[in-house]
Amino acid sequence: MNKKSAIKKIRGITGGDGLDRSGYPVDMRGTIAQYKWNDGVFTLGFEYGYIKALMDSFEITEDELYGNRTKL
Repeated sequence: MNKKSAIKKIRGITGGDGLDRSGYPVDMRGTIAQYKWNDGVFTLGFEYGYIKALMDSFEITEDELYGNRTKL
């Protein structure tokens, strides 16, 4: 992945594409852990962490993501 594709991925996530969450880690055991994996609040945290990691790794600024758009 390069900076351009990272920006595209972030825009996709914030645009509603989300992340592939079709499975859960093998080490997660029990129905509560599996339920939490699919919980909306957990998903938001997961997506935030992924976006934050991409922004930090590729030194992406908000201006590069949003340009002249109004920022949230």
